[in-house]
Amino acid sequence: MRKFIYSLLCALLLTSSLVAPALAQDSPLTPPVLCGELDEADCSILESSSAAMQEVTSYAFDTEYNVFVTGLPDMDVETVDITFGANGMLQIDPDALAAMKAISEASMSGDADAMMAAMEGMSAAVIDLYAGIGFDGVVSFSMPEELAALLSEDSEVPMPAELSLAFRIVDGMFYMQIADLKAMAPELEEIDADWIGFDLVGLMEQSLDQDGMTDMDADSMAQSMLAAGLANQIIGVMEPYVTVERLDDTDIDGQAGAVFLSSVDMVGFFSSEEFINFVRDSAAAVGADDAETTAQLDEGLTMMGFLAPMIFGGMEISNEMAIGQDDFYLYAQDFLFRWDLSQLLGFAAMSDPSIAEAIGDAEPVIEFTFTSAFDQFDAEFDFAAPDSVQIIPLDEMSPEGMDAVF
Repeated sequence: MRKFIYSLLCALLLTSSLVAPALAQDSPLTPPVLCGELDEADCSILESSSAAMQEVTSYAFDTEYNVFVTGLPDMDVETVDITFGANGMLQIDPDALAAMKAISEASMSGDADAMMAAMEGMSAAVIDLYAGIGFDGVVSFSMPEELAALLSEDSEVPMPAELSLAFRIVDGMFYMQIADLKAMAPELEEIDADWIGFDLVGLMEQSLDQDGMTDMDADSMAQSMLAAGLANQIIGVMEPYVTVERLDDTDIDGQAGAVFLSSVDMVGFFSSEEFINFVRDSAAAVGADDAETTAQLDEGLTMMGFLAPMIFGGMEISNEMAIGQDDFYLYAQDFLFRWDLSQLLGFAAMSDPSIAEAIGDAEPVIEFTFTSAFDQFDAEFDFAAPDSVQIIPLDEMSPEGMDAVF
């Protein structure tokens, strides 16, 4: 039973990534604003929205992710269709956010002393950040019965086709509702409470002490921050291949909402000099610029120019945002990544006929969508611990207590 609880708690902690963008406040790692060929007034709305969202410390949210994969050779199921969502309220201590912002700026300053000082304060800042989080939400997912049965075969925890769970973070404590899980896992019946919980901040303190976070040197920290910043750099490099258009306005709770749709020319980008230069500069930044590596890299980049239409010709990426024109908050977002692999697999089948046989008449597609709605920005939410809860002691959550769990 304890193994079941531990596995479930770990899984639910990972779902906090649904609201992770709220923690990515103003820092050197903030993504650049891409305006394409928008006029100055429309671009100003996007820039103002980016600035406004960096100051938000609380909001209500309703998000949904969907992953759809079909038609690929050697899949154990014909189609993977998983929906994962969450809705609720989030609030973060503004002082803790400000501390994290200062550390982020120092860590990217390039000054070794400032970077070391930032690292020495990182553990305390992370603890303060999580101690200042208030969260009350419901996480749910659904998948085909066939896929759930397949996943259950290799798991000690049975995988249902549908599940919805409530959890909270209040005053550094993490709580998860288990009342609806008892029918699925009879071993939970021995717990009289409807919720279980543990000291999240205490667990993090133990983990940080054991990992020796302050022992990291300035060089390793610089490399970590460099890697984390590459994604935002590549977004900036993509700008000439991003089309941004303003659609018809919408109504957002009585204020006019500006709607923008962005799309990316993936073939053009991966065939471009901008991409080639970005890859070369990135390789040099991480020290991979010796003669042999550079020659191999150039060969690969040349091949990429020829193969880009076949690899990325079926790829579609778009992002639609609705922004309030009075407060500039982001109220809705719809992201789409769709990759029709017919052309790519058709090219591969020319050298391996078995691929064509495996595909048959199927239409191979990978699709990922993300939709979200936000409101109640900077509201004062009241977060409370559940009335019926059993606390899991930290010694059963820490590595020293793993023998008791397993």
